[in-house]
Amino acid sequence: MDNPLANFKIDYNSGLPVWIQVKNRIAYLIGAGGYQAGDRLPTVRSLAVSLDISYNTVNRA
Repeated sequence: MDNPLANFKIDYNSGLPVWIQVKNRIAYLIGAGGYQAGDRLPTVRSLAVSLDISYNTVNRA
């Protein structure tokens, strides 16, 4: 199974908080068809590890 978030990178210079970037990207992928009905989103822990950010940041998103 292909991971739609595989190419997602956090932009620390954007001025947008990291949790909002994560939330916006997931919402975009759902709207754009990256995730279909019934697909499982990545777990909070796996997303935190793959993006190298805090578990609490992902949980807030």
